[in-house]
Amino acid sequence: MPIEELCRILGETEKSIYMKALRLGLRKQIDNAVWINTNLSNEQLAYLAGIIDGEGCISFSISKGRIRPFVGVSNTKRELIETIRSWLRIRKTIRKARRSVRHKYVWDIQITRYADVKALLEKVKPYLIIKKKQCDLMIKYCTSRLSKGVNSPYSPNEMKIYEKLRELNRRGVR
Repeated sequence: MPIEELCRILGETEKSIYMKALRLGLRKQIDNAVWINTNLSNEQLAYLAGIIDGEGCISFSISKGRIRPFVGVSNTKRELIETIRSWLRIRKTIRKARRSVRHKYVWDIQITRYADVKALLEKVKPYLIIKKKQCDLMIKYCTSRLSKGVNSPYSPNEMKIYEKLRELNRRGVR
């Protein structure tokens, strides 16, 4: 059942359902649940893969010493970001501040939950060209973290994956 439907039936927000599940000791089930829509047509998946290849990022964000998966797409065309948001049923988009008045606003969509990142990348992987290596590494990383708990210590293999992905994403001549 999609999370939106569950929220509507229960009259609760996603956050409140998540917090109640945590209080009930369902942390692993919640972490492994996919909250975004991945039931997309082949055409939508191919289009999304092209956008991720060209305008997207498969990387990590680091916050409070935690290494989190990150799939993001940024573009100055709000319509593009809103279309992706509606396909995936993501609740919010982010408008980044302009660097100066001469620059356009940039719209951003971010997916950071382990299960969501893994599910999305597994669906778009056959259509990716440029970021296929990053996709493979991120799927391995998310699978490893989800299998043992997202708050467990990092294994040497996970740290190798992290370093390889950072190297693939490094700018400039390699």
